[in-house]
Amino acid sequence: MLKRRPGLSIAAAMFVLLAGCSSSPPAKGSGNGGSNGSSSGQDDPAAVAKKKEEQANPSRPPANNRAEVLPWVEKAHTKVTWPDRYKLTPDAIYTRFMEPAKDVKFVEQDAVDMVTIWNVCAWTLQLIDDTKGRKPVDQDLAALGKLADGDYKQMLDPMISEARLGGITSATQFASANDCGKGFTG
Repeated sequence: MLKRRPGLSIAAAMFVLLAGCSSSPPAKGSGNGGSNGSSSGQDDPAAVAKKKEEQANPSRPPANNRAEVLPWVEKAHTKVTWPDRYKLTPDAIYTRFMEPAKDVKFVEQDAVDMVTIWNVCAWTLQLIDDTKGRKPVDQDLAALGKLADGDYKQMLDPMISEARLGGITSATQFASANDCGKGFTG
């Protein structure tokens, strides 16, 4: 039986913060860790069951070392695009966000979630910059729209709709609540 991955709390905290910035919770909940947020009671039962099954039956055993986890991060990284100004390499994602949790056992989905979370942050920051600079935002909206096709649809759709009308209040709140800028500095 697999031990609960306490390091997933990094990703879970991001999900809780992400949910707090939207009018409705993300489709795939993270409330299976007893967080203080109220989103844990609103998780989609099918998504929770699927997540538990994935955790119980990972494609490979959980890992906590660079040699095993970094390839998962690299694989997830190849499936997304990054804006020029806000890029994170697979190595940076592993080093900054996963390596500090040395006692954590990761599965491949944890790497996918971590890459996706920071990719959402990157495109949100780019959207804010482009809107403030009165530059075209089509590429930003397309990238966020692609991410919204997945688990982040309920959270990102309102932000995208607002941005199409020239507003960035939701994007700014999201970036601030999730400390998106900190991931791309230092």
